[in-house]
Amino acid sequence: LLRAVLRGWVINVLAGLRRVELVVLSALVILTALTLAAQSVGLPLAIGAFGAGLVFGGNRLTAQVDALLLSFRETFAVVFFVSLGLLLQPCAFTAGMLNILAMLAIVLVLKTAAGLIALRLTGLPWKASAGMGLGLAHLGEFSLLLGLNAMSAGVISQQDYQQLLCVALASLILTPFLLKLGLRWTEPAFHTVAESA
Repeated sequence: LLRAVLRGWVINVLAGLRRVELVVLSALVILTALTLAAQSVGLPLAIGAFGAGLVFGGNRLTAQVDALLLSFRETFAVVFFVSLGLLLQPCAFTAGMLNILAMLAIVLVLKTAAGLIALRLTGLPWKASAGMGLGLAHLGEFSLLLGLNAMSAGVISQQDYQQLLCVALASLILTPFLLKLGLRWTEPAFHTVAESA
């Protein structure tokens, strides 16, 4: 419903104003409102931010805000990786290396399989679906927020959270290699599809 309102009314009003600062301000207001709405019903702020991402996805306002905030996004990416490294305790890696490697393997297999199935349902060939699924097999930032909330709620221990951080970091380090391998699988499949069309 919010997405329809944003597309049908808010974007048209903002486009008519032709003010860059109002576009950024409105995006921040909508993001803040959704995160506060999530918190008011007892959900984590991250769920509200995730909902705002879904509301903003795929419209003109998103592209404009992305272009305006590109330098900030790059800065926050650096801050994210530095803070991820600061949260990590190296002793957690050495203490539970077998668990971490097993979890990493499970994450890569399950996420690749999920990506393969989802992309295959869209009509992509098997090899292209597997290649793109492999490129999407890393743990994202949202999993770290969920892990932090689980630790705060007492669902997982501090050691489990540290192992989750190790798995996330290892999957992020492996992502460029997985993407390179996955793209090798997708290129022949896309050439075959293009030739048959």
